[in-house]
Amino acid sequence: TVKCNAREGLANVFRAIMAVKKIEHTDISEIREALETKAAELAIKRNIQPKDISELKSYVMKMETAAQKSPIDAIEYDIEFHRKIAEMSCNELLTNVIYSLSNFSTHYILVSWEKRNKEEIRELLNSHRKIVSLLEKGDSEQTVKEVINHYRIADQIIKNHTPKNNFEDSKSIIDKLLSDGFSSEQIYN
Repeated sequence: TVKCNAREGLANVFRAIMAVKKIEHTDISEIREALETKAAELAIKRNIQPKDISELKSYVMKMETAAQKSPIDAIEYDIEFHRKIAEMSCNELLTNVIYSLSNFSTHYILVSWEKRNKEEIRELLNSHRKIVSLLEKGDSEQTVKEVINHYRIADQIIKNHTPKNNFEDSKSIIDKLLSDGFSSEQIYN
């Protein structure tokens, strides 16, 4: 019997690329944006179910509640929100790539939540809410625009709050821990 964990395998490929190439946080953001806009389009095309919208709304509510206590606690729900959109695409390969990228790019998400002020948190939560609303309406064009806007907000937050050398230092530490076999959950803990 051969057992394959495609998502972890892809995440390891992304880690290997990071180890030998200089990858900026914007590189990660750009590829996630491209994949998630396609996932959102496919989700709408393939008829989103009310239970999917309810699940997305619950992630936004959990993000908001967690962010009030500690912004870093909202990361888990942010990741699940984006993974759910991938699942809604009903494209198994796309879903696996997005899951792998979210495993691989957790330090990008960590940095963005860790550095947010209350206004930025509010802006990002509003963007999540708009995405859900537009998905629920089935408005593909506006959903894609909002997903793009969502990534612009996150990128701007990182740009505003993270000096390049600090991002590189934290990226190196996290990459080292990942290459030593620590999972994203272990690093967060």
